[in-house]
Amino acid sequence: MEGPFQLTDSVIDAVINSIDPAVFLLRRIEETPKYAHYRAFIGHTDGNLAETLKQWLDSNYRVFSFQYVESVDAAFKQQCTMWHQLEGPDGKLDNERHPEPNDGQVIRCPVCST
Repeated sequence: MEGPFQLTDSVIDAVINSIDPAVFLLRRIEETPKYAHYRAFIGHTDGNLAETLKQWLDSNYRVFSFQYVESVDAAFKQQCTMWHQLEGPDGKLDNERHPEPNDGQVIRCPVCST
């Protein structure tokens, strides 16, 4: 993945230069009385990554990383793989549910076959 980059309008405009399918990771810092650690959200877009990222500008996420992929199916598979690697909501992700394919997309998770 490329990044991390600051999640701002100007950085998104400077860094994102394609409308190819992509996987992205947003990160924020979660602080407790004893320590601070990253929490993240993993997502994918079928095309306009800049537009998708800009929807998160008013969120608690502060940085993003991304990777362009060759197809919408590849984006879904990569999102699933990373969701499992980061251990979903029990690990480092804010995503409470396993990724789901788009409507009409016939594909399964490469890790758990859901």
